[in-house]
Amino acid sequence: MTDYSNREARIRLTPKCNYKCFFCHEEGGCKTPAADWESTRALLLALKAQNRKEITFTGGEPLLNKSVLLKCLEEIASWSVQPEVTVITNAALLDDCVIEALEKCARAKVHVSIHDARTDGYQLVTGQRRRTAEQLKSVLKRLSAGPVRLKLNAALTESLADGSGRLEALLAYAREVGASAVKFVELLETRDPSAWPLKGAKVSDFNGRLIRAGFITLSRTLRTTYWQDRSGIVLEVTRCACALGCAHCEATRGDSFNGGTHYHPCFMDQKAIPMSGRTLESVLEEGAAYLQERISRTTGRKAA
Repeated sequence: MTDYSNREARIRLTPKCNYKCFFCHEEGGCKTPAADWESTRALLLALKAQNRKEITFTGGEPLLNKSVLLKCLEEIASWSVQPEVTVITNAALLDDCVIEALEKCARAKVHVSIHDARTDGYQLVTGQRRRTAEQLKSVLKRLSAGPVRLKLNAALTESLADGSGRLEALLAYAREVGASAVKFVELLETRDPSAWPLKGAKVSDFNGRLIRAGFITLSRTLRTTYWQDRSGIVLEVTRCACALGCAHCEATRGDSFNGGTHYHPCFMDQKAIPMSGRTLESVLEEGAAYLQERISRTTGRKAA
């Protein structure tokens, strides 16, 4: 029997978003409806039975489906053995109601997509004209003051690596709002790069910049190099799993669900496996077979 406990489960609560980030991949581009509570609860209970150790709520912007998110957090908080819960958000709709629900969970994290602390960069990346990173400070401080861990996410662009001070400004922002880590994520080129307002930076070049700046290397994995700055904030420089290629799929992927209605075995295409009336294990087995075929076509060898 397959052990799924260490595989992250990502639950997309809605495809909608109130931001227009230039690099948005829309969680692989799967066009499916917003999650409803009944099917999502059924999925949560199935994940509980598998002893999943990490459940992530994402979108779109998951707070656009706040009612279902709050019910999900309440459900998980009632379990005697709880997974680590993560919410990935732009934080524009983050409020005390969501924070209090997260605080009732045994282990909760919020990853906030900031990208740039300076107003011009923040608005350029996110497509916003009025919102700024400065406006989010008070709610992020409120979040980090409690037991919920705060991490900031930033798309890895050349402007963060060109010595213009944007990296330093972002780290100063992280210290001010109480974030424990900043994650720099490699851009996945799912659209024509010539249409992007910013260029992506190579992970190797960015790591080299951190070495020259005196950051301390903590550890490395297949995808991520972990660094630490002088204030103790951890920097994660992460390659996109799909950018590593299909040969590494089995070692880097999680399981992506649209609520409890569809399972998406591959981040890079539109394949969506219906879940209604089926066990979670049978859906995952069908997804694994699909991935093995895809990996074989792409790499010329069978998946592990």
